[in-house]
Amino acid sequence: MTMATTTTDAPPVGWGIWRVPDRCPGCAGEHLYTVNDGESTNFLCVSCSRCWTVAMGWVRRVDPKTCPGCEWRSTCTSRWD
Repeated sequence: MTMATTTTDAPPVGWGIWRVPDRCPGCAGEHLYTVNDGESTNFLCVSCSRCWTVAMGWVRRVDPKTCPGCEWRSTCTSRWD
């Protein structure tokens, strides 16, 4: 049996981690703001305006429609693709 491996500098979105990301998974931007919608804490990238959440060791992109109480919602919505 042959096993293929690849090496990359940045893990793919959804990669299991157990800490707050230090870079944006989408653009590798270094500045993530901690934002809160009243229920959950997310991380907004200043460079690409995408918002991320960390739960149970996974980083996932946040759909801005799920954050009605967040003051940054319009910023995230403008980048939702």
